[in-house]
Amino acid sequence: MSAFFTWETLATIAGATAATAYIVQFLKKFSLFSKLNSQAVSYGVALIILFLATYFTGSLNASTGVMLFFNAVIVAFSSNGAYDSVKSTITVIESATGTSESTSAGNTATTPDNAPVIDTIDSELPEGASTGAAEAASVKQNSALSSGTQGSDNDAGSTTAAQADTTAQAPTQAESGAVAPGTTDAQ
Repeated sequence: MSAFFTWETLATIAGATAATAYIVQFLKKFSLFSKLNSQAVSYGVALIILFLATYFTGSLNASTGVMLFFNAVIVAFSSNGAYDSVKSTITVIESATGTSESTSAGNTATTPDNAPVIDTIDSELPEGASTGAAEAASVKQNSALSSGTQGSDNDAGSTTAAQADTTAQAPTQAESGAVAPGTTDAQ
């Protein structure tokens, strides 16, 4: 979501469901609500949200007031179902990775001891898929060409493409017939 809730968005199923899920999860942290049935709390929160949204949008009348009780059931079920779906997905991921601790805000995420991080290759990578190495080499080459300098502390001894072209065009000693100072022509 890119904006906060408005009364118009809270009057929709999606808006009311999201708000209900957030509020119920927040309320479950308090001892008073943690002892209550989550579905009942969810229904109560959904009913309050729908009532307020309908009232503040100016569409509350006898007919919509009665429908709020039915719509709150739909919102509560949707909210609970969304939470259960996320929770079961996290459980599946935890069992697949061998971790039993869920990570949430305030907890530090850790890598399981049995999962190597460095020097591993993803064997499930499709053939021909980019690993990023070609892009990194291209960036390095382009930056070397644009700077016009030979190497740095990190890549001492490397040559740029422009330097390689210059080296390739220079004639060898034998081709030019030149003799280096202090040497004799032994041919």
